[in-house]
Amino acid sequence: MNEIVKYSNELHRINFSALSEAQQNILFTLLYEIKHQNADFLELDIIKISELADINTRNKDYFIELLNGLTHFQELKFRYEINEQGDLRQEVIFPMIETQLKNNKIFLKVSSGFRERFLLVNNEFTRYELAEFVSLSSKYTKTIYRYLKQFRNTGLWKIKYKDFKEILGIPSSYQTCNIETRIIKPAIKQLTQEKTLFDEKRIPFKNLKIKKIKGRGRGRGGIIEALEFTFDKETNNKSKEDKPEIQAIQPTENIEPNLDLYTSKLISTEFGNARIFNVVKQDNNLKVTYALTKNGDIKYKLFNSIAELESNIEQAKAKNQTITAEKINNLVTKIKI
Repeated sequence: MNEIVKYSNELHRINFSALSEAQQNILFTLLYEIKHQNADFLELDIIKISELADINTRNKDYFIELLNGLTHFQELKFRYEINEQGDLRQEVIFPMIETQLKNNKIFLKVSSGFRERFLLVNNEFTRYELAEFVSLSSKYTKTIYRYLKQFRNTGLWKIKYKDFKEILGIPSSYQTCNIETRIIKPAIKQLTQEKTLFDEKRIPFKNLKIKKIKGRGRGRGGIIEALEFTFDKETNNKSKEDKPEIQAIQPTENIEPNLDLYTSKLISTEFGNARIFNVVKQDNNLKVTYALTKNGDIKYKLFNSIAELESNIEQAKAKNQTITAEKINNLVTKIKI
């Protein structure tokens, strides 16, 4: 259990400060969808994503430029410990991102390690919190919001001042007074304002206050060493509309490890042989995403059960072996001649 919390905290420190405000809105909308669909591969509707991320699609040039900028997401990496010896592994969060503007589709592959160690561990955003997040007008405020949400159950976030500047990506040219007036004060103002979301009034963080912890040094009052954010901790009273979503995203420990075993297996489809890309449980079916061996086109197929999937895999395996046997016989014949 301690390892799970450790993973979550490490991954939470991934620095997204290089992303613009709009890019952060899209990123966390995608993470919201990944978590709630509980899958490594997703086919998403661009219009739905833009609505959730509060992106204006009327300016087509800006919108297309923003979508093209999704390639920056593939620069996002994370590291985590893989054993008790402290050995580290590094992965790209999004190994594949494909946008099809004509079809209004985004095809997304997320690292299973990232999804399992971060999205399934961390409570992350409900629908209300995603709406709050995208409504914030500064990338600095968005980052502060995320960190405060990590400590929602304690109502206390204490951080070293140098770490605070690092995770927010504050320019080195900013003096302490600049950080106070341009970042901290506007953030506190936004995060304590009442918002109306889905016809419900909410305050992101009630009684949010910040305390500067200073050490000895030159200047009036000493040098700031740490910041301490305090606010009313959250209760467990969630909106009824959120509860079904939260229940739906709980990991199914007895099923997921088995489904992972089918990755890269060969299956038969109406389009020909294909390699399995991802398998997830969808309602009472198994949704199998696959790539055709001939041209790499990505499609999906529903199976009623694991038994049906395994039967299909065996058929594809036998068919592939038959083809291979024919090729070998032809080769032997040619050699004999």
